[in-house]
Amino acid sequence: MQEFMEFLIVIPEQPKNQRMVAAQAATVESQTKAAQPEKAYMKKILLSVVAMTLLGTMGAATGGSWTGWISDAKCGANIDAVCARKCAAAGEKMVFVTIDKTVIPITNPEAIKDHAGDHVKIKGTIDNGSLTVSSVKTIQEKKVDKK
Repeated sequence: MQEFMEFLIVIPEQPKNQRMVAAQAATVESQTKAAQPEKAYMKKILLSVVAMTLLGTMGAATGGSWTGWISDAKCGANIDAVCARKCAAAGEKMVFVTIDKTVIPITNPEAIKDHAGDHVKIKGTIDNGSLTVSSVKTIQEKKVDKK
């Protein structure tokens, strides 16, 4: 309040409405200066919360179900059932290939060992780019009658 009074005393020749505007500007400026440390503190808190949220979600596993094919790492998205079975028998790492041809490594190949080369629906979790299979079901291909 003292700043307000000093400001009015320094500029007495201004009309009353200009003095009010000047006084309001001086009051806002002093309030802004007082609020700056609080704003900096709030920004730090906000940034900390955002950083913790991002870090917490980065390592989180994503669960769900997907439709695609079981293939081997050597063939990848080039799905060939006969080749996938031969490669699986030879010990090649198995992968899941999604409808959009994304290749995802499988962490537990014993869960899909009998499905190499098959079109399947898989339930599981994806963590750090690898799929852990909880269940797998073969999808029967629809046969088209040619008449």
